[in-house]
Amino acid sequence: MKRIYAMITGAILLLPLFTACEKELPIYDNPQCWLKFSYSSDADSLISYSFAYGPSDVMVDTVKVRIQLMGNVENYDRPIALEQVMTGDNDAVAGEHYVPFDDPELTQKYYFMPKNAIRVDVPIIIKRSASLKNANYNLKFTIKNNDVFAVGSKERDTRRITIADQLVKPNKWDYSMNYFFGKWSQAKHHFLIDTTGDKWDDDFITKELGVYLTGDQNYVFWLNQQLRAALEEYEKVHGEPLYEDEGKTIKVTFPVF
Repeated sequence: MKRIYAMITGAILLLPLFTACEKELPIYDNPQCWLKFSYSSDADSLISYSFAYGPSDVMVDTVKVRIQLMGNVENYDRPIALEQVMTGDNDAVAGEHYVPFDDPELTQKYYFMPKNAIRVDVPIIIKRSASLKNANYNLKFTIKNNDVFAVGSKERDTRRITIADQLVKPNKWDYSMNYFFGKWSQAKHHFLIDTTGDKWDDDFITKELGVYLTGDQNYVFWLNQQLRAALEEYEKVHGEPLYEDEGKTIKVTFPVF
C-alpha cells in the first residue's frame, strides 16, 4: 500500500513538469475567408429546371443554391459575388435567360453572407425566354473573388443550371431508373406525367421513388406493370403505338420482367 501511495505522489509531483512543457496553441485568426457551393455529390452540381412543369403564365422563377463559408464568422453581413462561366454550349444570356448577377436588387437584398452565419441560400432568377421553346440553355457560374471572399474549393467552385421550357431529362435518371423504366425520352416523360399525375423530375425521383429504388422494390415492379398496362391501353385507344420521335421509328417501351 505504501508503494502505491508513493507512486501516486510521484506522479502528482511530476505533473507540473509535463504541463509546463505544453505549448499554448495560437488562436485561429486568419482574416482570409473562402466560399464554396454546398452539394452532396458531383452529379448534384447540375440543376435541371424547366418552365414546362408549371403554369404557362409564369415568366420568372427562382432556383436557390447553397453557399458555405470557410473561415471566420463575423457579426456583420458580407457581400457575395457570382459570375457566369462560358461553356460554348448554348450559354444562357444575361437579361434574356436570367437576371444578371450584378443586378442591384440581387446584390443588395440577397447576395451576402449574413452576420453570424456559416451558410446561405442565394436565389438565381431565371426568365422564360421564347428561345427556350426551341433549345435548352446552360447557365454555369462560379463564386467571384471580392474584397471579402475568395473561392475556397476547386471541387465545389461551380454550379450549372439547365434552363428549358420543355421537358428535360432529370439529373437523377440514372442506372436504377433505366433498369425499371427504360431509356428517357420527352415522349415517355409526357406519358409518365399524364398517366400518374406526378412530375417525374429530380425531386419526385429522390423523395417519392428513392426509398423504393434502394429498398423494397416491389412497389417499383408494380408501378412498371401499371405503366405497361397504360401504354397498351394508349395503343388501343389511338390505334397506334406511342412513338419517341416525330418520324415514328422508335416506340416508347418499358422493360418487361
